[in-house]
Amino acid sequence: MMIINVFLEASSNIQYGFSDERLRATGSLSYKFNSINNAYLSLTGEVLAEQFNSSKPISPLINSVSTLFFEDNYMKLYDRSFVALNYYEELFNGISLFAGLSYERRKALFNTTDQTFRNEENDIYTSNNPLDETAFGVAPFKTHNIIKGSVTARINFGQEYLSYPDAKYNVSSDDYPTLYLGYEKGFGATDSNYDFDSI
Repeated sequence: MMIINVFLEASSNIQYGFSDERLRATGSLSYKFNSINNAYLSLTGEVLAEQFNSSKPISPLINSVSTLFFEDNYMKLYDRSFVALNYYEELFNGISLFAGLSYERRKALFNTTDQTFRNEENDIYTSNNPLDETAFGVAPFKTHNIIKGSVTARINFGQEYLSYPDAKYNVSSDDYPTLYLGYEKGFGATDSNYDFDSI
């Protein structure tokens, strides 16, 4: 069996907005230290149009159909530019630690097209403002910068594993629960209203 203890990985993704003529991209660099505690460090940079809901509940395909045929723009987006440094390590068997620090700039976006395949007189092409679908050209928030730090512990109860001289493989099981404990803090924002603490 060949075991890779250390590796360096790089990845990138590019997207282009035709109507706003804007190139956006992501890039990441990850370094894994070993295969025993699976410690790794990652550096990520991103300039993307992101959904306000970070779980991304609306797919681009569904939103394209709803806007082109029914003028309903359900996907609300904002411009997010950030750089983040993250660290992960399994401290003990079943107990892992995630830590991260990021710097973000968030900027409101507006509709740059009202393209539709059918134009009904009673239908209004909804705006990109999630607070008011008729608020065209009105930003839902001010452009701002913020620093975010987070620490999360993951506890896998009753975790079993396979041990080798140069590696450790955790064996997944549904017999025991997994518990997450996390703390995130937003600070240093250009508008103090965006500073926060989350447990």
